[in-house]
Amino acid sequence: MPPTATLDDARLDETFAALANSTRRAILERLANGEASVNELAAPFDLTLPAISKHIKVLEHAGLVSRSRRAQSRPCTIDATPLADIASWTDRYRHIWDDRFDRMDDYVQTLQSAQSTTDNDNDNDKSGTRAMDDTKSVRIERTFDAPIDLIWAMWTESEHFANWYGPMGATIPRADMDVRVGGARRIAMEMDTPGGPMQMYFVGDYVQVVPTTRLVYTERMADADGNVLTAEQMGMPEGAPTETSVIVELEALGDRTAMILTHVGVPADSPGAQGWTMAIDKLDALIASLST
Repeated sequence: MPPTATLDDARLDETFAALANSTRRAILERLANGEASVNELAAPFDLTLPAISKHIKVLEHAGLVSRSRRAQSRPCTIDATPLADIASWTDRYRHIWDDRFDRMDDYVQTLQSAQSTTDNDNDNDKSGTRAMDDTKSVRIERTFDAPIDLIWAMWTESEHFANWYGPMGATIPRADMDVRVGGARRIAMEMDTPGGPMQMYFVGDYVQVVPTTRLVYTERMADADGNVLTAEQMGMPEGAPTETSVIVELEALGDRTAMILTHVGVPADSPGAQGWTMAIDKLDALIASLST
């Protein structure tokens, strides 16, 4: 955007506020496929019609939704104009994310080059460990020498999660995790890269929580204030999704626990996939240290 161009701060505030709710974002996602009535918009949610109507009014007030009169109905349609304003605003920071992803890739490559061939051989010897190659998702299987309750806690309790999440050398200064269906999560990651210190932020929502056996949550990249950034704004390859899904499945094997981690939307040959492998290795080491 040219330096002389300005955006209406009040309008941006209103738009961000309207989008800061998963139900309203889901409504917009539905309307992106075509107009819909209030009843149609309410169908996927366990909410009353008045509650859905309130969400629609918030979107209307922000200029994201308009309603027309047609016979007895007032169908809703999406208005993307405020979204274009957000895109213009976030585009100012594209160079930051381009640089961060380049540095992230360099960081992972540096860590990988530091690992010896012996490390790779040891990976093959780890009991129950297997990384499955898939162009659209990461899948890692690991069996831990720990009871299922402990592994579940490692994924669902902030103080445990912060001790292992992220690639080698990364720290987690913030891990807000409201582990319930519809609950929000917000993670901050810091690391030293060859290009200097780097911060990354992740937000999402819990979609499925089956205590000790299954955890599903969404994940989106964000800025330091929690505002979601699209894949395009982050300089990711064309077609990369803005939102991905993490699925954690656990099975008790006596005093041991089998885990299957699937991150849908993250290619198996990406820096993100390599970061997951490092993170699970850190989790394994943490669990081993607790048993000594």
